[in-house]
Amino acid sequence: MKELKFLAQESNAEPQHTVTITKDKNNLTARCTCPRGGVGHICRHRISILAGNSRMVIGDNVADVKRVEDWVVWSDVGVLIARLVDAQKRLQAVKSEAEKSTAAVNEAADEVRTVQRLLVRAIND
Repeated sequence: MKELKFLAQESNAEPQHTVTITKDKNNLTARCTCPRGGVGHICRHRISILAGNSRMVIGDNVADVKRVEDWVVWSDVGVLIARLVDAQKRLQAVKSEAEKSTAAVNEAADEVRTVQRLLVRAIND
């Protein structure tokens, strides 16, 4: 069994948390001391490190994130991380399109109201 520990912090306003990644054969576990991770939910600290992103790592073992990334490749976690990244990208694209659609609907509704006011004036004059 191999184990790596990381100090992680998303921003200076957030407290530091410990992320522990354990590899036992092809089985990976990841634990975090943050409130979400402590109750078994997905937290950004664990996902970031499992995805090979060292941005949140504040300890002196940033290079060990690469080791974790190598472990992930050979596990079912790697497939799920890739799916999660794809799903997040797709969600962002859909949100962007929805925002554009909302703006277009609002513009069209404004145009309808403007034309209705003009029509009322034309009819009543």
